[in-house]
Amino acid sequence: LSRLAWRGDYMIKPEILQQTMEQLQFFPQLDTFATRTMRQCNRYCSIQNYRRAEGKRGAFSINWTNEDLLLHPPIELIPRVLKKMKLEPSMALFLLPIRAEEGQVTGKTSTQITSRRPISCTNDKYSIGEQLFRDLAAAAGLAPTTIQQMIDNSNWETWRKRRAGLTIMVRYLKLNEIDSMALLGERPDIHVVNAMAWLNDLGGQTRKSNLIALKAHTSVVLGQFSKMPNISDSPLIKQFTRCLNLNIDSKARYNVIWDIQKLFDHISNSTFSSPEEIQMKAMALLVSFSAARMTELSRMTMKDLDCSQKNRLIISTIIKKGNKIRNETITLNRLKNQLYPVKALQSWIQSREKINIQEESLFWDFKKHTIPSSLYCSQTLTTIIRQFGIQSPYNGPSIRHATMTKLRASGASVLEVNAFSRHILTSTVVDAFYYRPVQRDFGSLLIKSVRMSAFSDLTHISRFCIPINNGGLIKAGLFSNPIFFLCSGKDYYYGIGHYPGTL
Repeated sequence: LSRLAWRGDYMIKPEILQQTMEQLQFFPQLDTFATRTMRQCNRYCSIQNYRRAEGKRGAFSINWTNEDLLLHPPIELIPRVLKKMKLEPSMALFLLPIRAEEGQVTGKTSTQITSRRPISCTNDKYSIGEQLFRDLAAAAGLAPTTIQQMIDNSNWETWRKRRAGLTIMVRYLKLNEIDSMALLGERPDIHVVNAMAWLNDLGGQTRKSNLIALKAHTSVVLGQFSKMPNISDSPLIKQFTRCLNLNIDSKARYNVIWDIQKLFDHISNSTFSSPEEIQMKAMALLVSFSAARMTELSRMTMKDLDCSQKNRLIISTIIKKGNKIRNETITLNRLKNQLYPVKALQSWIQSREKINIQEESLFWDFKKHTIPSSLYCSQTLTTIIRQFGIQSPYNGPSIRHATMTKLRASGASVLEVNAFSRHILTSTVVDAFYYRPVQRDFGSLLIKSVRMSAFSDLTHISRFCIPINNGGLIKAGLFSNPIFFLCSGKDYYYGIGHYPGTL
């Protein structure tokens, strides 16, 4: 259940909430997870850009200390809310999904409330998969409270997929009357391969996805609890996976990419006068000369700019992938050329100061008058490439694709482009997803080839033209059509075309 509007918004009935608050004699003053239409208090926080909402980026961006809060978060945020309440003590009415047998809601936060659906639910088709996880964990020696904490602290989407994968294994075990404790033996990979063979024989449209789920999630769980820790690296499982052709094919976003030179020509031949246009030019050149991601653009602040060096500008940036955070830097040389991003950024900073932007973010959302999102950065860059004729499916981030394609086509190694684009140096993602053939008009190319071929033939013939017919010379003139000469002895004849001169 989520309280975000685009995922099915809902709210507690105000009369029920009011009755509960009067019973508890606690009246919250700040609704922390709300929208403008679903708020329960005059003061509220929202991740959407409402004028009267507190906090620029939702409830986690403000201090909760000494506040009277109404907490009704999305389920996947419950662990994060509990952690913040420990760090910033406050009084709160915490609304959570609870089991019926756990009693009525009290005024105190309960640590026994789980953020996962109870396995006793009759309509939960993956409950047997969760029960297998609990049984294996208990057999390995984990206490029930420890198992519950592992489940509650796991990512919601990952846990859902894990239960689905384990459910397939349970069905295989029941069909073949195999005790689940056999999975904790010396060679659990044999049971995984047997289950994959059974599932493959069943066939069906979901065969491949089910096989991948079974292999991935069962291997992870058995790697935690069985006597074979590196079950994912089992040669038996790897060999059987290749036999079933389960390797997921990597597919690039674009089959061909446009030429980055078109963007440079457009910027050179265009005038950018308004602050929004100046920002658009700075964004486009920064992405072109640094392969910056849209998320990097949205997170850049004025404090991230290091202008202390005379010949270069250094920008600190953050790359997030899951729970991993990498701090990187972008180095831009200062050169006297309108296509270099340093000059464009300086122009934008001057415009930024003139329109008196108070926020620390480097760029600005002119539509919502706030810190830009990655989506806004993408839309801004899409606008500029549409101006010189680049149409769908290409969008703003395709500038990164065009940049890396240009570098690889110009002779830069994969290692160099990885360093330039701030990928892991050993990554193969550049050639797999970004390095694409440049889009070209093959019709024009064919016509051009025919013309060049005809001109080459005429040039070759002219070198061997000699006086004929008693010393007559070919007079200078223009060919209105291609001429094909035939030679016979000392005489030359023209067969096709027209030559306005005389022989």
